[in-house]
Order: sequence, then C-alpha cells, then structure tokens
Amino acid sequence: MFRKTDDIEYELTFKRVRNINLRVNSDNKIKVSAPNGTDVGFIDNFVLSRRDFINDAISRNEMKIPIGEAEVSNAEIYRKLYEIHREMYKLFSEYNFRMPTLKIRDMKSQWGNCRKAQSIITLNKRLYMLPRRQIELVCAHELSHMAEANHSSAFYAVLDGVMPDRREREAELAKYKLI
Repeated sequence: MFRKTDDIEYELTFKRVRNINLRVNSDNKIKVSAPNGTDVGFIDNFVLSRRDFINDAISRNEMKIPIGEAEVSNAEIYRKLYEIHREMYKLFSEYNFRMPTLKIRDMKSQWGNCRKAQSIITLNKRLYMLPRRQIELVCAHELSHMAEANHSSAFYAVLDGVMPDRREREAELAKYKLI
C-alpha cells in the first residue's frame, strides 16, 4: 500500500517481522515493512522521525554513477566476467572447494550472489560496465562465501586474505548504482 505523510511518499508492506524497517532504494523509492497489525499512524510518525536518514540516502544516491545496460553481446559479457571469475578463483586454492558454476543475469539490486550448497555464483551482467577492480571485488566476495557462508568475521578474514585492499575497493564500488 502506498502512503504519504507530510511530503514523504512511501510503500508500506505488512509482514511477519519484529521491527519496522525502512529502506531507500537506488531509485529513491522509500519502502517500509512493518509487523502485521501495526498502527499506520505509528508507522507514519516513524517515517517522519527518519526524515534526515531519508534525505541523506537520497543525496548519496544522486551522487552515484548510474550503471545501465551494456551495449555488447551476452557472449562478450560472459567471456569477460568468466575470465575474471576464473582468475579470482585461483586465489582461493587453500580453501579446497571446486570452482563454482558461474551464471550471469541482469539483477536489479545486487552485484552478485552465491548459493554455496549448489556451488553456483551469479554475477550481475552490468558488472561488465565497471572497472576491473570492482569486478574482481565482487568475484572475490562471492567466492569467499564458498569458504564462509555468512558475513561473519571469519568471512571477512577470508576476503581480506585474498584481497587486502577490499575496503578501498568497496568504497569505489559504492560510487555506482544499478538503474
């Protein structure tokens, strides 16, 4: 359901969650999820109380470089991303997992994901448009999930071990947004 409180428009979804969650998407749409049965007036007040957060998120989004569709063939995208994926895999030899299957698809909200149990890594085809350093970061991040499934300190130890400058690369990647 769509709501407006003062000058803030947002999409409200009721879910089986414990807390009210507010997100500002890369397209500056505000999404709120709240526990089933929560009073909408209470939710409106919550959204208003987060006005500074919302404005900051919108400002950050507007400073980001939009990444759209690449105007090359899917085969060329796959070739480039597979080559980098294969090179990054070599850095993980001490973890003794076989090279995961690589899938490429157009994703709206993430650069990549890993399904460890199926040994599948999916990369966003729009990565093709980014500098190689950011593609390497995403590949290393997803490959690190093959060694450590979550974002624990052990996961970051694996990632930092293969990519000591990952924080710098993450800061660079944060300058881009999917459109």
